[in-house]
Amino acid sequence: MQTIRSLSYLTLSFLLLLPVTAPAGTMEDLVAEALARNPDLKSARLQWEAMQEKPAIAGSLPDPMLTYGYFFQNVETRVGAQNQKIGLSQKIPFPGKLSAAKRRASKEALVTMWDYQRRIREVILRTRLLYYDLYLIDRSTGILREQAALLEDVAQSSQQTFEAGRTELPDVLKSKLARDEIRVRLLMLDQQRAGVGARLNALRAQPPKTPVPAVTKISLPPLPAESALYSIAARYRQELQQSGVAIERDEIALALARKERLPDFTVGIDYTQVNENIFIDPPDNGHDAVFGFVSINLPIWFGKLNAQERMARKNLEASREAAANVSLQTQADVRDAWFQAQTYTE
Repeated sequence: MQTIRSLSYLTLSFLLLLPVTAPAGTMEDLVAEALARNPDLKSARLQWEAMQEKPAIAGSLPDPMLTYGYFFQNVETRVGAQNQKIGLSQKIPFPGKLSAAKRRASKEALVTMWDYQRRIREVILRTRLLYYDLYLIDRSTGILREQAALLEDVAQSSQQTFEAGRTELPDVLKSKLARDEIRVRLLMLDQQRAGVGARLNALRAQPPKTPVPAVTKISLPPLPAESALYSIAARYRQELQQSGVAIERDEIALALARKERLPDFTVGIDYTQVNENIFIDPPDNGHDAVFGFVSINLPIWFGKLNAQERMARKNLEASREAAANVSLQTQADVRDAWFQAQTYTE
């Protein structure tokens, strides 16, 4: 079991891209069941689906404002007393802000998607690792049972020979001790198999004691060349894709932070009800008043604006450093894991 475990996590991740020969109805069926039923994957998929709604939210205008005013003491005007007023206004961000916010939200959703893909890879990998463990346990169990049967025959033969006076007691005890050691090892393997089976059942959302078929045969594909593993990692490793999207997201966030220095606009219309003037009768007596207006906010709190821009710039720098770290770590992991795998397969 230590041989398979010694192959690093990353190398086995790459091996997931290659075919693995196993009897029908075993490993690939377990992998498919884990992908369909695993609760962690369901949670990640729902988070991704939820994030896909965010661009529509971020790219929408703010809610319009409806206002109502009532004059507790009517304001007399030449054409009559003002009684009440109703207003409707809409805030419109400076051109480019909404589109930038929508693009940033799209990148955030894409980051979540790559995280979901990473979890898929991890579930596949964990399922296959546990399946390999079962194979090694079942194979070891089969060998030990054959040895146990032979040692049982030896122990019985030694007992009969001792009773006939043709052998010494230590020889009998030695054969029985060897037999008992095999039994203990078999018991330990049974316990290990129960634990591995429980973890495998947890991955596929099954009760812990659900039976898992015995694994009798499995073969790994040939180890790819080291250069091929680098190419596979650059193309498929989800963390690399995720870090690249994170940089794009933070670049947009920095541009959006700079746009916060630009004013937003508010347009609206007010309607004022005017009662008739009972004392005089001007030509426009009692006519209601309607007027439109435009306002802008004044982004003059430069301390806040500067802090927002600095924060966005630091986030972008952090994403770039994280991407560089993932790239370097991937190359190091590939090289280390390839040498380990080569050592164990020679």
